[in-house]
Parts: sequence; structure tokens; C-alpha cells
Amino acid sequence: MIGFTYNSIHSRTYGIVAKSVNRPLLPALRPRELIIPGRHGVYDFGDNTFDKRIIEVDLKYVGTSFAELRTRARTIAAWLSGFTGMKNLIFDDEPTKYYIGKIYSTIGLQNLFTQGEATVQFECEPFAYDLATLGSYDATYEYDTGYSYDTDLIYPNFRTVYDWYFLSPYFNVRNPDSREWCGFGWSYNPHMASVYNYGTAETPLTITIFGDVINPQIYQETVSAELTISGMITASTLEIDSDLMQVALNGANYVTTISGEFFNLQPGANGFFFYGVAPHAEVTFSWEHRFL
Repeated sequence: MIGFTYNSIHSRTYGIVAKSVNRPLLPALRPRELIIPGRHGVYDFGDNTFDKRIIEVDLKYVGTSFAELRTRARTIAAWLSGFTGMKNLIFDDEPTKYYIGKIYSTIGLQNLFTQGEATVQFECEPFAYDLATLGSYDATYEYDTGYSYDTDLIYPNFRTVYDWYFLSPYFNVRNPDSREWCGFGWSYNPHMASVYNYGTAETPLTITIFGDVINPQIYQETVSAELTISGMITASTLEIDSDLMQVALNGANYVTTISGEFFNLQPGANGFFFYGVAPHAEVTFSWEHRFL
């Protein structure tokens, strides 16, 4: 038997453990199929996106009495309720990973209160996220070569002291320590940078440009995607969020000035080229490691 933490509360708080857990190794692909009359089988035009991940947990009450359990029934119901939105879910046998999900059905909880056992389903995002502590992913992978370097030196990913979670819409869900950071000073045109994603799945990223540049253009060579922002950036902060598909200049919507497409980090090394007129800025990448 194992325990789990949900919404920052461990199951042992209520005398509950997980008797068994059905955690699929892979989330299901979302099918997009078309039946064509007169043709065998189906036509698959799926876009290779994952569906939600269903995690089944058999709960078992190991407290002192059912009367005690009933006195805490409403507290437990509130703890597991999906009414307050998606929450972090961490299992004791995999303490470095967390899922984000909630329970939609409470039918099983009634069985817990009357029989001491129940099965609940957490409907989660398809990926697991990393609970790595600060610096645990720093390794000998380059993040920035730059046009001034030709020595084949290796530079590690690193994080900055920047409170990203106050700006993120997911600050109450995501773990701030799990978000990787790296960056460079941009004064060359073009400037090449490389970022290493240690996760096993592609992941959105945020690129922040602080300083001066005219008509910045970012080319992600790993997926051959390009994004251009028209305009003059002067002593300002430009934030490009591929998760929300938003561009903000000093916090204000700037998406009407863009052309091209947003892109994600792929597993492993990712190459970028930064183009722009008279660049004098700091560029920061931030992302979360996602795992299948």
C-alpha cells in the first residue's frame, strides 16, 4: 500500500492509503477517424495529440473507526472534490513526479464512508511534471554558443532568480521549482542559442526579451518554425508564451504584431536563431519538463 498527496494534503492525514493504482504508462492518443463508404477500415487523420490521462486509485481506510471517518467525511469530500479546480497529485512511489487533475465523480466516496474501501478516478492532464529541486537538471549540455564563441565550450542550463509564478496563470497549480531557466545576452545579429529539454515529451516554453531590439524574429530550427514580432522594443519586456499562444509587451497584449507560428520545445536539444535590428537585450527561456 502507498500513500499520495493531493492538493498539498497527504492521504495519511485522513487515515487513507492507496491500495492499488492504475497509472497508465502512456496517455491515450486522441483519435480522429473518418469512415469512407466502400473502403475497408477507417481513414486516420489524427494530429497526434494526447487525450486526458485517467488514474484510478483504490482507497482504503485504515483509521480507528468508521465513526471517526464519518466525523471527517465532509472534510475528506472537500479535499478530493474537483470543485476547486485542478490540483497536484503525487504518489509516494514516484515522489519526483506530479500529475495535475481532479475527480469528477464522487460516487466511490460514499462506499469509502460505509465500507472502508472505494475506487476514485482522477482525470489528469496527459503528462507528468517534474518536482526537481533547483539545479537538479544542470548538466553538461550547451544552452548558448553565440557568435562570439568558437571554442566548443559547453554551458549548462541554469535558472535565474525570477518569480515566474507570480506572472503565470498556473501559479496555484504548477510547482515553481520545476520550471527550468536559461538565457543569454543578445547583442549579435543573428544569435544562435541551444536549449536542452530533459523531458520525454514536447513542452511549451516562454521566451522573455528584455531590452532593445527592432523587429525581433525567432527561428526554431528543430521544428523549422518561425515567429516574427513587428515593432521597436525599447527598454521593454517582451514575453512570448507558446502555451497560451500570447505575446505581451510590458504586460499588454501585443499579439496583433506577430506573424508565423508558435513552437514548443522538443525532447533533447533544441536550436534557435534570433534575428533583429540593433539588438541589445537579455533573452530568457523558461519551461517545464513534461513526461509521458
